Amino acid sequence: MVWATGWGQEANRLLCPHFDLPALPLIAFPAGRFEPSDKVPAISSFVGDLPVAWVDDIVTPEAKQWAETRDHPTLLVEVDPSTGLTRPAVDELVAWAEDLQNSASL
Repeated sequence: MVWATGWGQEANRLLCPHFDLPALPLIAFPAGRFEPSDKVPAISSFVGDLPVAWVDDIVTPEAKQWAETRDHPTLLVEVDPSTGLTRPAVDELVAWAEDLQNSASL
Protein backbone atom coordinates (compact mmCIF):
# COMPACT_ATOMS: atom_id res chain seq x y z
CA MET A 1 0.00 0.00 0.00
CA VAL A 2 1.07 3.54 -0.73
CA TRP A 3 -0.44 6.98 -0.32
CA ALA A 4 -1.18 8.85 -3.55
CA THR A 5 -2.52 11.99 -1.97
CA GLY A 6 -1.94 15.68 -1.68
CA TRP A 7 -1.93 15.14 2.07
CA GLY A 8 1.72 14.08 1.85
CA GLN A 9 3.20 13.02 5.19
CA GLU A 10 0.03 14.20 6.93
CA ALA A 11 -1.62 10.97 5.71
CA ASN A 12 0.94 8.97 7.67
CA ARG A 13 0.75 11.24 10.71
CA LEU A 14 -3.04 11.50 10.90
CA LEU A 15 -4.46 8.38 9.28
CA CYS A 16 -2.02 5.54 9.89
CA PRO A 17 -2.39 5.61 13.69
CA HIS A 18 -6.18 5.67 13.32
CA PHE A 19 -6.11 2.50 11.19
CA ASP A 20 -3.20 0.89 13.09
CA LEU A 21 -1.03 1.02 9.96
CA PRO A 22 2.70 1.59 9.74
CA ALA A 23 3.86 4.68 7.88
CA LEU A 24 3.34 4.05 4.18
CA PRO A 25 5.38 5.17 1.17
CA LEU A 26 4.14 8.24 -0.67
CA ILE A 27 3.72 9.08 -4.33
CA ALA A 28 4.78 12.69 -4.48
CA PHE A 29 2.54 15.41 -5.88
CA PRO A 30 3.12 19.14 -6.23
CA ALA A 31 2.71 21.23 -3.12
CA GLY A 32 -0.58 23.10 -3.09
CA ARG A 33 -3.60 22.52 -5.27
CA PHE A 34 -3.39 20.27 -8.31
CA GLU A 35 -5.87 18.72 -10.70
CA PRO A 36 -7.00 15.20 -9.71
CA SER A 37 -6.13 14.01 -13.22
CA ASP A 38 -2.49 14.89 -12.43
CA LYS A 39 -2.36 11.75 -10.30
CA VAL A 40 -2.55 9.44 -13.32
CA PRO A 41 1.02 9.82 -14.67
CA ALA A 42 2.56 9.61 -11.19
CA ILE A 43 0.57 6.50 -10.24
CA SER A 44 1.20 4.90 -13.62
CA SER A 45 4.93 5.45 -13.27
CA PHE A 46 4.94 4.12 -9.70
CA VAL A 47 2.98 0.91 -10.39
CA GLY A 48 4.57 0.09 -13.74
CA ASP A 49 3.46 -3.40 -14.77
CA LEU A 50 2.08 -4.41 -11.37
CA PRO A 51 -1.59 -5.04 -10.63
CA VAL A 52 -3.12 -2.07 -8.86
CA ALA A 53 -6.22 -1.21 -6.88
CA TRP A 54 -6.70 2.55 -6.69
CA VAL A 55 -9.08 3.97 -4.08
CA ASP A 56 -9.95 7.64 -4.41
CA ASP A 57 -12.75 10.09 -3.79
CA ILE A 58 -12.29 11.56 -7.28
CA VAL A 59 -11.88 9.04 -10.08
CA THR A 60 -11.32 11.16 -13.16
CA PRO A 61 -12.08 10.25 -16.78
CA GLU A 62 -8.30 10.10 -17.30
CA ALA A 63 -7.97 7.54 -14.51
CA LYS A 64 -10.79 5.47 -15.98
CA GLN A 65 -9.21 5.55 -19.44
CA TRP A 66 -5.83 4.60 -18.00
CA ALA A 67 -7.37 1.68 -16.09
CA GLU A 68 -9.30 0.44 -19.12
CA THR A 69 -6.24 0.48 -21.38
CA ARG A 70 -3.78 -1.19 -19.01
CA ASP A 71 -2.62 -4.72 -19.81
CA HIS A 72 -2.43 -5.50 -16.10
CA PRO A 73 -5.16 -6.05 -13.50
CA THR A 74 -6.53 -2.71 -12.39
CA LEU A 75 -9.38 -1.85 -10.06
CA LEU A 76 -10.68 1.66 -9.45
CA VAL A 77 -12.81 2.16 -6.35
CA GLU A 78 -14.45 5.53 -5.96
CA VAL A 79 -15.44 6.42 -2.40
CA ASP A 80 -17.78 9.15 -1.25
CA PRO A 81 -15.66 11.77 0.53
CA SER A 82 -18.42 12.32 3.09
CA THR A 83 -18.33 8.68 4.23
CA GLY A 84 -14.83 7.55 3.29
CA LEU A 85 -13.80 3.94 2.93
CA THR A 86 -16.77 1.72 3.76
CA ARG A 87 -17.09 -2.01 4.43
CA PRO A 88 -18.55 -2.69 0.95
CA ALA A 89 -15.55 -0.98 -0.66
CA VAL A 90 -13.16 -3.00 1.49
CA ASP A 91 -15.04 -6.18 0.59
CA GLU A 92 -14.70 -5.29 -3.11
CA LEU A 93 -10.96 -4.76 -2.69
CA VAL A 94 -10.50 -8.01 -0.77
CA ALA A 95 -12.51 -10.01 -3.34
CA TRP A 96 -10.49 -8.48 -6.19
CA ALA A 97 -7.20 -9.34 -4.45
CA GLU A 98 -8.37 -12.90 -3.73
CA ASP A 99 -9.44 -13.38 -7.36
CA LEU A 100 -6.09 -12.05 -8.49
CA GLN A 101 -4.24 -14.39 -6.14
CA ASN A 102 -6.36 -17.38 -7.20
CA SER A 103 -5.82 -16.71 -10.90
CA ALA A 104 -2.05 -16.38 -10.33
CA SER A 105 -1.90 -19.79 -8.65
CA LEU A 106 -3.63 -21.58 -11.56
